[in-house]
Amino acid sequence: MIATHEKQFKAEANKAFKTLSNIEYFLDNLRTFIIDYKPSKIEYEKREIPRNGHLDIAFSDIHIGKKNTSDIIARLDHIYNFLLARPETDINIICLGDLGESFAP
Repeated sequence: MIATHEKQFKAEANKAFKTLSNIEYFLDNLRTFIIDYKPSKIEYEKREIPRNGHLDIAFSDIHIGKKNTSDIIARLDHIYNFLLARPETDINIICLGDLGESFAP
């Protein structure tokens, strides 16, 4: 019984050492990667969006009627004033859903 126990103990210890060495190997590679990491620079060219006479604006999940409705209406009023100041002649408002809040029984 002692011999069987020692054999099983050695097998479990070998598995643990192998697992530990795999973890150390992984961590060493990760450390090397982090030390050697050089972020790539992505060039960005700012361009003016061409104006074609119309503007699309989408609304979603506004939930008018929920708590803080006055805050929601104030934000919508700000958006309304923003849209009035735009030079586009056609403004498309796209409503994606959940504009109003209701509690059905």
